[in-house]
Amino acid sequence: MDAYYQNDFAKALRLWAPLAEDGNANAQNNLGAMYENGQGIAADMKEAARWYRRAAEQAHTDAQMNLGRLYMTGQGVVEDPIRAHMWLSISTERSMGGMLWGGLDALAARDAIAAKLSPEQLTLARAMARRCLESNYWECR
Repeated sequence: MDAYYQNDFAKALRLWAPLAEDGNANAQNNLGAMYENGQGIAADMKEAARWYRRAAEQAHTDAQMNLGRLYMTGQGVVEDPIRAHMWLSISTERSMGGMLWGGLDALAARDAIAAKLSPEQLTLARAMARRCLESNYWECR
């Protein structure tokens, strides 16, 4: 983390990439952020989404929020407000109990999307979130 906070993105990338490949959810989320922001590597929203998804499916709440944001805006993924609500709901549910950093941001984003969904879409999004959690992230796509 020191390299990243010292704006030495090339070094952070060298350190995090092997960890991310080995399945480290924190490194995967961090790599997603680097791809999203073009830090130490060319910006690539599809790669950002791929890394966020890998971390999100390991219960990383910030990655779940980040992936939900991408689904909100259609960056790196096909815009899908129902799937955005699903990921933001999961992040909110998991992070609010411990008041983790992203919990309030995920809650605000989730509620903004909910206001735009029909009752049927909202029911579907909630069911998808439940299925994702109950399957231990195997049925999230």
